[in-house]
Amino acid sequence: MESLKPFLLCVVLGGVAYGVYVALNHAPPPEPPPAATGSWSKPAGSEAGPPTTANANRAEGPRNAPTTTSSPSAQSAPSAETGISSLPFGIGAANSHPSASDPSASNDPARATSADDGLPTANSDRPSEPPGQSAIDSQARDRHEYESSMRSAQTLLANGKLVESLRELSRWYENPAVPPEDQSHLAELLGQLAGTVIYSRQNFLAPPYVVRPGDTLPTIAQQYQVPWQLLAKINGIEDPNRLLPGQELKVVRGPFHAQLDARHEWLALFVDELYAGRFRVQITGDLIKPNGAYPVVKFASDHPSNSSHAPYITVGGDLAIQIPGGSTPAPGTVGIAPRDMGDVFDILSERSQVTIRR
Repeated sequence: MESLKPFLLCVVLGGVAYGVYVALNHAPPPEPPPAATGSWSKPAGSEAGPPTTANANRAEGPRNAPTTTSSPSAQSAPSAETGISSLPFGIGAANSHPSASDPSASNDPARATSADDGLPTANSDRPSEPPGQSAIDSQARDRHEYESSMRSAQTLLANGKLVESLRELSRWYENPAVPPEDQSHLAELLGQLAGTVIYSRQNFLAPPYVVRPGDTLPTIAQQYQVPWQLLAKINGIEDPNRLLPGQELKVVRGPFHAQLDARHEWLALFVDELYAGRFRVQITGDLIKPNGAYPVVKFASDHPSNSSHAPYITVGGDLAIQIPGGSTPAPGTVGIAPRDMGDVFDILSERSQVTIRR
């Protein structure tokens, strides 16, 4: 009997060892990490959140550009603690932003199966995926990329890199990967960033232009492909023909372009792929003009062909962006508030294009 004990002990130990081997080599795969929630949390250790201003939600008409001269220290990129100024003369308001509809998942056809027995055909080298699984995976990847981009943008913002942060976020404007509940917050943040980067007097986008003898604002603006009225507003200049040699001017290299979202009735501006503000519009009736990019033609208030005596813009020659008049506008007309029209007119040039999308 005593001689059987070592034998039984070996059997028991062998069974335990085999059980451990089976558990280690046949364990189920680990669960994937849960999907991100879409919220924008602050980076670890950062005290800077999204910049806020008291006027962030204002959608007023043109306001005069600031006339004070920035000190040399103010020309550097502001830190996140200082906040970001709202846009001058009413550009980029984020109020009343309609929720974007959820992106519709395209139904990828399931793998071909036999009509008789439902088994995969000989061409199938892997198990079939549920219908629409590829679209769901694509949406999840886009959402993950968006959330990663938002974290990167906030890190850039906390480090005072406003241009890089604006560029990182601009590509997500009206992108279907952005959750509907985040669209309004994103537009507000973009508007605040654009207000400082593009419309303030701080030279984020290009070195200041040093005025030379004989320069006028129209000749300078022509070099940068923007209307001289825009440079006048940014720099607080009343007489475009009276500049002082050696004077430094904030310049922006254009041309600006616009995106008309016919579905949600927003006219958004961009320059060098940077978001540059948006305006609420109202489209009368059905917009017949197809989606696509169209050139801008501007008609000033004193233009011979302008019977309304108010500035207006045509898109592709037959779609009017104008201030609503007393009479009923033609179907497809894009109406815009008078003050907003003044800003859009002073930002878009004859080299600009308006892209229509639905």
